[in-house]
Amino acid sequence: MYSLTVSGCVAVILAASALVSSTVIPEGKFPKREETDAAPRIIGGTPASSTAFPYIAYIAGSHPVYGGSACTGSLIAPNVVLTAAHCAYVTDTARYSASQIQVGFSHALPDPTVVFRGYSVSQIILHPSFNMRTLRSDIALLILSSNVPDTTAKKAKILSGSYDPSATVTAAGFGLIDPLSKTAVSDVLMQVDLNLGTTAFCRSNSPGFDPNYVLCTDGKVGKDTCNGDSGGPLAIRHKDGPDGTALLGLTSFGPINAKNPDGLCAQAGIPGYYTRISPYVPWIAQAANLDAESITVAGSGSGPNPGVSPSSSKSSSSRTTTTKTTTRPTATADDSAKETPADESESSSSNSRTVLPPLFPPGGGSAALSSNFALAVAALGSVVALVAA
Repeated sequence: MYSLTVSGCVAVILAASALVSSTVIPEGKFPKREETDAAPRIIGGTPASSTAFPYIAYIAGSHPVYGGSACTGSLIAPNVVLTAAHCAYVTDTARYSASQIQVGFSHALPDPTVVFRGYSVSQIILHPSFNMRTLRSDIALLILSSNVPDTTAKKAKILSGSYDPSATVTAAGFGLIDPLSKTAVSDVLMQVDLNLGTTAFCRSNSPGFDPNYVLCTDGKVGKDTCNGDSGGPLAIRHKDGPDGTALLGLTSFGPINAKNPDGLCAQAGIPGYYTRISPYVPWIAQAANLDAESITVAGSGSGPNPGVSPSSSKSSSSRTTTTKTTTRPTATADDSAKETPADESESSSSNSRTVLPPLFPPGGGSAALSSNFALAVAALGSVVALVAA
């Protein structure tokens, strides 16, 4: 991960905050925005159709001290959103409280000229084995304060059992467009078709890779998830028809290694890594008080079946978007496959696929978005120093 050192950005934050309108969006609803020529966020993808990913969730965090971040998630029950555990963190060590996160359901981002108040979160549940330094067991649940009606969003199903590793998988999210830019943003949901990498290839970039609990892509240049896509779905088709896809994984991190020392997205031969969801279904059901059968659909194919317990991955870079910088977890090549207690101190180089610069100015739990968001982030970029953890 990257820690953020802020100097002299109070005036910038205040100026950005002053541009926010007092208008409030009804719970979970995004007003329609004017069509723009803004570039896509997922790299090498296309805008998702209005019927694709009907369960997609936009997750906005706002911290009074550290600013905010953005992630993606999937609705799996009327009041349960599945996402990456690192999305609960605004820095390497500082976590959001439930009241500091808002969730919306739309293929378009909220209008930046108004204050976004989506569905409130009553509880954040991280997997007990999650480790922010290693990004092991990078999976979490957001329990919403109220149910989401079917007219607003549908529920996703999780693929259980095996799968065909040669099948095309599709990732979706609200992440960045350009791996070299921390401010290039889009206002629509993007999707990208990807292929899974072999176990040998995945381990060559992250030696701690365990195919029972983590998936990775084949590293095709120009196609990838990136910062802001963290927690978003990696879907696979299991039958024909509009409801024929299910969740196979969720966006977690990208590697930092000798081939990719800066942890950039969409580089040739550099895969993205995804938490494989099916091994965690028993935990999801227990933690959210759900019937496991109600949230899963049977899969078939030659892919690996879940093991007993997840292994650790030592160096990672998450794919979250923060309002101070845009980062994704990135794993370094010294990953270890040993089982490690979540509280054990480990050295790691992480860069998650969250957006980490405050995308939302500090100052309240309503996840405000500045009307001059891109300019505010660009201005912050001139006064925020990124320090490798």
